[in-house]
Amino acid sequence: MSNSFDAATSPSEVLWKGYAEIHGKWSNGETVELSQPMGVQRLRANPLVLDDRGKIALRRGPLIYCLEQPDMSTPVDHIVLPLQSTQGD
Repeated sequence: MSNSFDAATSPSEVLWKGYAEIHGKWSNGETVELSQPMGVQRLRANPLVLDDRGKIALRRGPLIYCLEQPDMSTPVDHIVLPLQSTQGD
């Protein structure tokens, strides 16, 4: 037997100060599965920092993704993300 829970459909029932609380009586062999969506968010650089103006990083859940020139064979100034993009899970 397993129980599943989707944080997106009923977050107020279990989220407390950023933590998920699940209460119940469990038997040996039971599992609990937590499904939590982690969409991609664009993080914009502070426009007051002139060298970073117009730059973004991408966040998915706890991970931050960014491109830096030493890692790229193409100049990062030539890489553009579309304003409206889709993601696949």
